[in-house]
Amino acid sequence: MIARSEIKSLILRALLSADGTPIREDILTETVQKGFTKAPPLVDIDIARRELEREKFIAGNSDDLGGESTWTLTIKGQHRAKQLA
Repeated sequence: MIARSEIKSLILRALLSADGTPIREDILTETVQKGFTKAPPLVDIDIARRELEREKFIAGNSDDLGGESTWTLTIKGQHRAKQLA
């Protein structure tokens, strides 16, 4: 079982590598899955992402036209992600 903190770290590092460009949720999830030898369950990735959002490390936006969600780092998230990089 992969620790949630490891999933969170990978989410933050993935968003940092995007250099401020919002990442679609499906792409972010796929990136996290590929970051581990054995991919964590989707529910674990979703919980980790929601916890990061609640803790104000990341921000999400839903596109009303396409129904697509994108994610980016907040200032707080940028600071933490740079510590992890």
